[in-house]
Amino acid sequence: MKTQESIPDLQEMKRLVGVENESAYIEFVFRQFSDLSIALVCDDEFVLKNLSPTCRTKQHILCGQVLVVALRNDGEIQSLTAQQIEQVKQELQLLATA
Repeated sequence: MKTQESIPDLQEMKRLVGVENESAYIEFVFRQFSDLSIALVCDDEFVLKNLSPTCRTKQHILCGQVLVVALRNDGEIQSLTAQQIEQVKQELQLLATA
């Protein structure tokens, strides 16, 4: 798990969750944490790309590279607070990768 201080724009998010040399169609996954302002960003085409499972929430298993972001009330992305980072560490289960 890595943290990043800067807030990625749409193109950067596509690059971060995509397969090398291939941009992704991103999907936001909401309501996976007790803090509802935390969202996950993943590649919507993970099945087509045969991506391996990487993490699990209480409701979903996500595949490939996953970003964790916080959303403001207006829907804009912002950095996670220290408290939110700790919450993600407690509530998101990382899965072993080959």
